[in-house]
Parts: sequence; structure tokens; C-alpha cells
Amino acid sequence: MRDPYHEYASEITHALQRAGKLPAGSSELGSILAGIRSDIADVRQAIRIVEQSDPSRFGIDATELENRRKFLRESERALEEMEDTTRYHDGELPSSTLAWEKEQQQQLLATQDSALNQIGSSLHVLRSQAALIGQETNEQVGMLGELDAHVDSTQNHLNAAISRMDRLVARTDARLGGWCFWLVALLLVILLIVVII
Repeated sequence: MRDPYHEYASEITHALQRAGKLPAGSSELGSILAGIRSDIADVRQAIRIVEQSDPSRFGIDATELENRRKFLRESERALEEMEDTTRYHDGELPSSTLAWEKEQQQQLLATQDSALNQIGSSLHVLRSQAALIGQETNEQVGMLGELDAHVDSTQNHLNAAISRMDRLVARTDARLGGWCFWLVALLLVILLIVVII
């Protein structure tokens, strides 16, 4: 099986050298960088094939495999730096800045999520407390209603007792008033008799 690594590696090396000599805003640079990215993807795939099979089938030992991995990492880093330079020239932010901003946004979202969770927990506690207060208020209203009914009943009984007392006093006054009249009349008669005699 043919090992395409060296062909790709040579093309990537020459393309990176050419790209390094071109101005950042040129259309040719964009085309070359796109080709380099495609070649790097092919090299990555070739290395993955070697890793997943027996490297000795391709005449590759552990040192050679590590050298290929290192070349791939360095090529990817060089491509990323050139693409960042192109983006910066075109008014875009470099990928490292974009990654930092994305991380900051994710941290902000995580902080907001945490704050919302705390607010939700607080609202749950407040809702539970409001329910307890409402229940106690209903119980107090019920107790006040029972007290009002008891006071009304007691007032009715008191009014009835006062009314009976008033009638009893009136009858007693009437009876005593009649007896007093006859008693006074009898005393006058006795005094007249005593005076006459």
C-alpha cells in the first residue's frame, strides 16, 4: 500500500512558504490557505490510517510516526497563524480572540444560569412561606368569625336577661307601690281616730 504522507508533507511545506511571502489581503493567499487546510486534513487522515493499522506495513516505526504527528501539529499552527493574520487584516478578530470571547460568554452564561437557579430557589421558598402565611391567616379569620358569633350569642343572652330584670323590677315596684298606698291610708285613719278620741 502506497504511503502518501511525504507527497502531502512536501506540498504543505512549499505552500506555507509561498503563503508567507504573499500580502495578507491578497485573493491568492486565501486560495493557497484553503489548499493547505485540505492537504493538512489529508495528512491527518493518512496518519490516522497508519495509527489504526500496523505501522510496520508501511515501513514506519514509532519515531517516524511521532515525527509525522509533530509535522502535522506545526503545520496546523502555522496555518492558523496565517489565517488569523488574514482575518485581522480583513477586520475580523483572530481565532484566539474569538475563542477567548466565546469562553468569556460561556462563563457569563454559566454565572447567569447559577444566579437564575438561586432566584428560582428563593422564589420557591417565598412561595412556600406565602402559602403558610395564607393558611395561618385563614385560620385566624375562622377563629375571629367564631369569636364574633360567640360574642353575638353572649350579647343576646345578656339583653334577654336585662329585659327580664327590667320586667321583674317593674312588677316589684308596682306591687310595693299599691301596698304602700293602703298602708299610708290605714295609718291616716288610725291617726284620725286617735285625734278624735
